[in-house]
Amino acid sequence: GQGLFRVRDQNPLQRSAERCPPPKPPLLRQGTFQANCNWHAAGLRRCLHLVCLPQSSTADLADAVAEAKLHFPDGWSLEQEGPYPVRYESLAPYTPASGFLPASLGRAINGPLMEPATPFSSTDGEQEKATTRLVALEVVGVDSQYLLAKDRLPCAGHLFNPTEFSCAWRARPFPDYSAALEPLAALALLGIGMRVHSRLGGEAKQSPPRAFLDATCGTGTVVAAAKYCMADWPIFAGDVNATMAHRSRVNLEAAFPGQVYDADSEAQTPQARIGVRHWDATKRW
Repeated sequence: GQGLFRVRDQNPLQRSAERCPPPKPPLLRQGTFQANCNWHAAGLRRCLHLVCLPQSSTADLADAVAEAKLHFPDGWSLEQEGPYPVRYESLAPYTPASGFLPASLGRAINGPLMEPATPFSSTDGEQEKATTRLVALEVVGVDSQYLLAKDRLPCAGHLFNPTEFSCAWRARPFPDYSAALEPLAALALLGIGMRVHSRLGGEAKQSPPRAFLDATCGTGTVVAAAKYCMADWPIFAGDVNATMAHRSRVNLEAAFPGQVYDADSEAQTPQARIGVRHWDATKRW
């Protein structure tokens, strides 16, 4: 039968949250950017190498892969591009590929199928390096095209990994904001800024910037990108909206524990930390 039951807890939602706390977002690395690496400065996320010609359907793609007789004795993993809602999609015009692909490609490709690595999840660097990372995606346009490619990050061994940064930052405590910048776009802005600084800096062009300021920090995306790229910058962030400044501070503290301070209450000394405050950018800091 059906019936109505009264919950005796005064605040059942709070009690439930205490029993099952939300997962903490992954911590982010610091100082991963190398200015002499072109793909860092360009803000590239991936270097994809096609393993067969683009096809007009998932079935045709599976047939093309079978004809290519791909063989990965050390194992291979498959990632389908587009795991996020539309507003979190990357700048490239990709959408999730059909669920038909994993099973059909598993039959067409020789070698053990491995689970795709997630940010900070790999404990065996050699195994991750040996495993071939395949990406299946659909390019949206006048005529949809289905692709299968190898994911090869240039400058292998560098800690700079835009996919890692994007996935980790999307798990921040306060992600919702209509004007929030995409993580990949934030990394691209940092790369462009570093390039401009190195070319227009005159005699000081070999010296890194002395500090970084985000006058409209929002949820802290550009600030997180700056800390992810350069560990030794004094970083200052402010927003005219006190709520956004608070959320930015919480987000950044979750990603960089012990690296964030309240610039409204602490002394503003040039150190490699992140100072966040409620601030009107038309006035002096």
